[in-house]
Amino acid sequence: MDMATEAEPQHIWDADLGYVLRHVESEFPDSAPRNAARLLELRRFFALLVGETRPVGMISPTIDRIWHTFMLFTPQYRTFCEKAFGVFADHLPRTPDTPVPDHAVTRFIERYRARYGEVPDLWFEDLAPEMAVALRRGAVPAGMRWSGWIPPEKAVRS
Repeated sequence: MDMATEAEPQHIWDADLGYVLRHVESEFPDSAPRNAARLLELRRFFALLVGETRPVGMISPTIDRIWHTFMLFTPQYRTFCEKAFGVFADHLPRTPDTPVPDHAVTRFIERYRARYGEVPDLWFEDLAPEMAVALRRGAVPAGMRWSGWIPPEKAVRS
């Protein structure tokens, strides 16, 4: 299996990631009430990567924090990625050395809408209102910071 696989691996949905949420909640206790919904959204993000050959942006700082926490459990994250994607799914910040392009953000919005419908408010909760409005229109707002995923063969390594 590789990232070009058309099927959405069931492992994305079945993997027990309770330990990730427990760690997030130990670091950010106030986040607990909505973390189950955020984890569902991270799983949806991962499902969007299956079969994708172009970069996909991660627009939510809060959902991204759950992804970061998951990566802290590197052996478990590696196993998850291998089962779900066939390869390790790199997380890249948008920097000059790891340029996650603007179109990765609009690709996320387009792919999300095509598969799941309108992007829920959880994705916009930590963004300035004007940024959320721009994203909902499909535009990349000036001054927005994001991270994302780039297919392994296209990732820039320093």
